[in-house]
Order: sequence, then C-alpha cells, then structure tokens
Amino acid sequence: MTSRVFPSISFRRPLPGLVRVLLALGAILSGLRSPLSGLTADPGPFYRSQFQGNIAEHWSASQFGVTPDGKRHFMGEFAKKSNTILRLHGLPPHRLVRVRFNLLLFQGPGESPNDREPDFWSLSDSNGDAFFRGSFEFPRPSHSPQPSQSFPDEFPITHPAGTGAAERGTLGAGAPRANDPDAASNMVYHLEIAFPQSEPDLELRFCAEFKDSQPQKAWAIENVTVEAVPDFVERSDKENRKLWDDLIGRNAMDSWNALWRLAEGGPRTTAFVAQQLGAQNADERALRLVHDLTAGDSLSREKVSALIDALAPSDFLLLNAALASPETPESLRPKLRKLIEDLTVESTPFLPRVTRLLRNLGAPDAKALLARLEIPPPPPPADNLLTLAWQHSHAIDENSQGERCAFAPDGKQLFSVSSDGLRVWDVATSNCIRFVSMTNFCSLAIAPDGNTVAAGKKGGRVFIWRLPKWDMKVLEGHRGWAVGLAFTPDSKRLWTGAFDGIRCWDLDTLQQSQKVAIPTQTRHLCISPDGQMLAANQNPYQGQMGCVVMRSVETGDALRQIGRIRSGPVHAVFSPDGKLLAVAKDNDHTLIYSVETGQKINQFDSPGPQGQCAEFSPDGKYLCVAGGGGDGVSYLVQRGLHLYRMADGADVWRFTSVTSMNSVAFSSDGARMAAIDDEGRLYVWNVRRDLETP
Repeated sequence: MTSRVFPSISFRRPLPGLVRVLLALGAILSGLRSPLSGLTADPGPFYRSQFQGNIAEHWSASQFGVTPDGKRHFMGEFAKKSNTILRLHGLPPHRLVRVRFNLLLFQGPGESPNDREPDFWSLSDSNGDAFFRGSFEFPRPSHSPQPSQSFPDEFPITHPAGTGAAERGTLGAGAPRANDPDAASNMVYHLEIAFPQSEPDLELRFCAEFKDSQPQKAWAIENVTVEAVPDFVERSDKENRKLWDDLIGRNAMDSWNALWRLAEGGPRTTAFVAQQLGAQNADERALRLVHDLTAGDSLSREKVSALIDALAPSDFLLLNAALASPETPESLRPKLRKLIEDLTVESTPFLPRVTRLLRNLGAPDAKALLARLEIPPPPPPADNLLTLAWQHSHAIDENSQGERCAFAPDGKQLFSVSSDGLRVWDVATSNCIRFVSMTNFCSLAIAPDGNTVAAGKKGGRVFIWRLPKWDMKVLEGHRGWAVGLAFTPDSKRLWTGAFDGIRCWDLDTLQQSQKVAIPTQTRHLCISPDGQMLAANQNPYQGQMGCVVMRSVETGDALRQIGRIRSGPVHAVFSPDGKLLAVAKDNDHTLIYSVETGQKINQFDSPGPQGQCAEFSPDGKYLCVAGGGGDGVSYLVQRGLHLYRMADGADVWRFTSVTSMNSVAFSSDGARMAAIDDEGRLYVWNVRRDLETP
C-alpha cells in the first residue's frame, strides 16, 4: 500500500470553523504541490510502500508475492536477469536521499557446489551508475564446500556466504535444508543507503544478474521507504574518524553501515576523506619521495627505506601522485607500481571501499579525488593491438541478449541489434542516437553504400530501413530464424537465409528475384569481395556433414562445397582479397580454407565451447574470432575474443572479461573494432597502427 505522509496536528479543543477551513485548504494545496506526500517542516518519508493489495504505484514491475502466513507482502519473485524500476517525481527541496528496504533472496532445491561464477545484485540510478553491485550466496549444509559472496563489499572482495543476513529461513518458503539452520532456503537483508541528490525526480533501478543454473535463485523487495532529507548530516571530527575506522576496518557490516553514514555528510565528507588521504600536500610529498628514491647518497636511501616501511593504505594517493608526476624517471615507475601493488595486497578492502564512498558522494570534488586514486594503467606491451575505448557504453536493458553489431561504411556510426531492438551509436561520442524498439532480432547487415539497413527476426521476417529518413519496409516469406543477410556490392539486392532456404530481393521493388529451397538451416550468408560468389553456411542434414556451399550471386546455383564440418558452421567470412574463407563452427576450431582449391590451410582455437563469429581486419592481416559460453574456471581464459595474426598464426590478443561474445566487426578504415556480448553490452576498441606483421 502506498502511503502519503502528512504532518500530523492534534488539538485539545475545537477550532473555529474558519481556522479548520484554512487548515484543510493548506493540506489540499500541499498535496497538490507533491503528488506523493505533503512534506513540509517534517522531513518524514517521501514515499513508502509495503505492497499490500498488490499496489505498486511508480514501479515498472507488477509482480507480487506473499509469505505463506499472509503477513509479509513483497514485490517479486524475480529470477535470472531481472529488474524493477522505481520512478518518483516532485520531490521537495532536498540535498540527500535515504532509501531503506528489505532484500529477499530465495533458493530452490538442489545444490551446485561446482558453480564458480557469482550471482550479482545491484542498485543503481537512472544513468546506470551503481550505488552498490555485489554478489550474494546461500550457505550450504555444513558438510558441503562453502561458497563466498562479496556483500557487504563489492566484487571481488569475498566474505562467507550469508554475511550480513538479518533473517534466515523466516519467510516460510522452505524449511532449513538438510536440517542445517545455516543452510536456509531464504534470507532477508535489511538494507539502507544514502546519497547526495537534489533533483526533483528520482529513479532507482533494482537489478539482478543471476546465472542460469541450479539451484534456482530468485529475489524480491519489501518495505521500501524513500526519504528526501533537506540538508546533509553534520558530524564532529571525532564521529567521522570513528566511521572512517569502521569503513576500512575488519568488520564488513560495520564498514557497510559506516559507508552510508559518511555519505550523508556530502561535501563535508569529501573534505574529510581528502584530509585522511593527505590530498592537500600529496604533490609536494610526491616530489620529495621521487627525489629521495633517485638520490645517490646513503642518508636519502635510509630515509626513503624508513618511509616505505611506514606506508599505510592512505598513501595510495601519494604513490599515485609520484607515479603520475612528469618529474618521475621511467626507470623508477616499475618500483612505484610494485609499491602500490604490495600495498593493495596488504590492505585489500581499503581502496575499493574508499573509491565506492567517493563514487557515491558524486560531487565534482569527490570525482576529482577519485580520479587521483585511480592507478594509471601501465604502458601496453608491444603486441597489444587494441585499447578499449568504450566499455559497457550502452543503454540496453538488462534483460536483452546482444546479437549482432556492424559499422556504417564511413565508420562514424555503429549499429547493434539485441533481443529488445536496434540501436545506432555515434562513434565519436558513444551516445545512442536512435533506438528502434522491436523484439527478437537475430541478424544485421548494412548496405555498402550506407543507405539501407536490414535486420532479420527469429520469426522469419526481415525489416528494411531506408536512410536517412528511416522509412521501413518488411520482407516476408521465410520460415524460422532469418539469420542470413548479405547485400550485393552494388547495394541493389539483398540475399536472405533462414530455415527454409535462401532468397534474393530486389531492393527497388522489394520483390524476390531468386528463391532456392534448401532442406536444412542456412545460418549465415556472405558475398565475396568481387561480388561473384555467395557463401552459405548449411547445417548437417539427415546424416550428412555440414558445409559451406559456394553459390552464384546472380542465380543462387551451387558451384561447389567447402569443408566437411560435423558440428555445423555458424559463420563464414571472406578475406578482403577474396582468397581465403574463415569458417567458425559450434566448437573446437575456426577453420581457414583456400577459396580456389577448397583445401583447409590453417585452424585457430575458438573461444570457449562455442565459436560464434569471425571477422578479418580490413587489411587482411588479422582474424578476430568471437565466442564463449560454458561454466567453470577452464573457460575463463578461452571465452570472449581472440585475435590471430594470419602471417604466422600467432594468438596476439585476447579479451576474456565476458562470458560470450556473439558478434565482432571492424570499421572499414581498420581504426576501430566493436563487439557485442550475450548480455547486450557493447564494446569498442581503438586499433593501433604501429605494429607491422612480421
């Protein structure tokens, strides 16, 4: 039930009629000024909901539950990748927001002691900036290996499973498993956060990223309260020092509570943290440190040795200042990095906790201090071809699965399709400049002249947009997933492939000019650089091996087959000179064939158990293979992207920070590479030009 909070007024004797009328009028006007509450002198809750009666005004979800005893109502249960958004408008003047709620976690029957990847839960704002993102795990019966979780810290800091849970097994959704009270099938966390915010509108995103495995987990929230606090909380230096000690101390829950109490201080907390880190004279101290470290006399060496022995976690800023100083010789930088590394190992929670506090304070001074704490990356090694330009630079809903991405011919825009729609990105600014909301896209292609965009759907339809007006047409007739799309070099025709074969469409008339029935799924199409041959991937059929069939672009007639692939090819691409064909398959290897002879001439490992896509760099010197999937540590170094040098087959670069990449693309000038993962995240890399192929 959503409640409206008004100041309560009581009187000992009846009031004159006029006074009663004026008071009533004032209350009505107060309610009009704020649609949710009449917050005036009393800074009470601006919003409160216990979700009774399945009422959830201002929420994006409408899913509700109640405990078996009927006493506790909650929003949920949600499972796997899920989110719900609370949007509030018309907050009264304030400088601080305080949010309280209960996080309910449920676990189904069964145990997975071999699960290695954490389940994340987060709370973030409208920009996607997380106030908190961490993992939660259920304790297992005492005789089983015990998992760990990051809460109340953020990943990868670890604590015993169930740390900080205020309740275990109290929701009536299942008794403690295996007669073990520490292995209950539900847990409740009583959470409170506070953060500076002064806007009249507020958006809070409650989100889970649970892996799809057993035991099945679910989550819900109850008793949500939002307070709009008029001013920051003032605390004495003594109180702040106690909170600071708790923040960086050993007790994880004391640290959690101290974080949000410190956040309530706003700018005063930023000044206090700067003082604790020695920010006022860090540059001056850094110069003295560099001088002593490079001095040749024994006295200076003795002084700096004593200084190093006395380094504390708060000296991160000092060491960073020395590392970033132009006065620091290159020969000294590895030593400084080693000092930072040693200090990080010795005081694991310090830097993550302090940076999280500054991140949540959010003001310019806090951001400037946070930037000074960030350790400058080391120079890239000689064979590091790519530098990450965008990371998670996307506006794709957490429930989306990324499918395909492709650069416009001029390289200024990047197109992507996911399970929730098509997006266009400005490469220079990384901003999303167009979104077409439509579900179940599975393929994408852009005409060589840049004037036509095609996207296929899982139902068989292919959508065509004419740029720049974005006039839309639909090509209908296919059955099954329309996963194959290929424009001819003149941009006048489009070949499409699905479960029922391949078709060619005249883009002026939108009529079919060719139709070839194939008794097996066609999973990808590509056209040779000279525009003469169409390569069509075909799955195994009735005991036959999978293969790539080379066809005439003009007629669709089969010319010859390349490869005999038991698991089936999922993607094929011509090299820029048209002499080679790279074929990614479901597992094992990506194969390289000679187009002229059909002979296999090389093979590269595919990322993880599933190869998804392969693309040549525009100069033909490199091949990037995308893929992934699979659980467990053995796949951590395999998944994602692998970049191979064609001259000698060397594996020269990898990106393994995701579970699975579904697509990769190069810009036509070779300056950038993009990829999209199975959770809809879009990445862009700048490609170095100063490394020549041996």
